[in-house]
Amino acid sequence: MTGIKELAYVVYEASSLDDWERFGVDLLGMQLAEKSADAIALRTDAKAHRWLVRRGPADDLAASGYEVTDGAALDEIVERLAAAGADVAEGDAALAADRRVDRIAVTTDPLGNRVELVTGFADAPSRSARTCCSAGSSPGRGARATRCCCPRGSRGRRTWSSTRACSASGSPTSSSRSSRRAPSPT
Repeated sequence: MTGIKELAYVVYEASSLDDWERFGVDLLGMQLAEKSADAIALRTDAKAHRWLVRRGPADDLAASGYEVTDGAALDEIVERLAAAGADVAEGDAALAADRRVDRIAVTTDPLGNRVELVTGFADAPSRSARTCCSAGSSPGRGARATRCCCPRGSRGRRTWSSTRACSASGSPTSSSRSSRRAPSPT
């Protein structure tokens, strides 16, 4: 048993964050999770991010992060790597916070690519439906999406609407054209 659950995220270094935002959000349909002058975070599901893009000259993959089942499994993997002669180090609190994980260990693969082994990969922060609607975005649809989530639809369920705004009560405005049941946030 390896203890690896899944590929959690990738980190890129890129000279043009605008190009990556356009590619991820407008072309692939990812959601812009965070944006600063030096980085963007993109998500595709309920996790905090799946792609991190940092400003830099490399224009290349900087790291891949793999979620491990738990701390004991991470310790076991670190021990196996060290016993095999691989350089492996525990990441500091700042790196863990940046990656939105509880714990992180860093090594490299045989080609020299940075590999980050993590536990406790965070879910995306919850947003109210009204915030989602007024921002014109929805989970998984991208920051410029034309659909939004409104808290009450038929039979009191959350719905997706083809509109950019909701009324102050959170219900779809009259420009709503269609709706369906919203996916579960988990």
